Amino acid sequence: MDQDEYGIGEILFKGPNVMLGYYDMPEETARVIEPDGFMHTGDLGYADKDGWLYLTGRKKNVIVTKTGENVYPEEIEDIISGYAAIDECMVFPYHDNGEETVAIQILPVKEVVETRLGHEASEEDLDKYFTDLVKEFNQRLAPYKRIKHVFVRKQDFVRTTTRKIRRQDNPVSAETVIGFEE
Repeated sequence: MDQDEYGIGEILFKGPNVMLGYYDMPEETARVIEPDGFMHTGDLGYADKDGWLYLTGRKKNVIVTKTGENVYPEEIEDIISGYAAIDECMVFPYHDNGEETVAIQILPVKEVVETRLGHEASEEDLDKYFTDLVKEFNQRLAPYKRIKHVFVRKQDFVRTTTRKIRRQDNPVSAETVIGFEE
């Protein structure tokens, strides 16, 4: 597995349970299975000194900053989703003036925010609350991982049949997030 400077790389797998290939699709098979039998999983991770494997995210989800640093959305999501006011979130690349930056969409737990504010939360209250929360959270992140854009969702995320968030089907627009201006 090719690794970055932090030891993170794509996880390859080999064994009797790896498929032989895609039926009648030799080019696709060659893309995912190496000649020596190792299969590309699309998962990123690293092994510790004891041989334990840790998953850090999916290869297709990596955000590459202008300085060439890799940001793994799942790593940030796992930490920030622990806040009681956040039901779910999705970290994604946001294109800002030709530059790929780190952004987040947050599905709020409005009741928690209202309890903390002491009154019913308007859209402006929610926007300010989560912008301030992310600013505070960013202080714990390396500068290249910091979230530059915060979008609070008006409605639930679009999901797969297994209830996972469909990253490609949750665009930022005036219909989906608070305060978005095109």
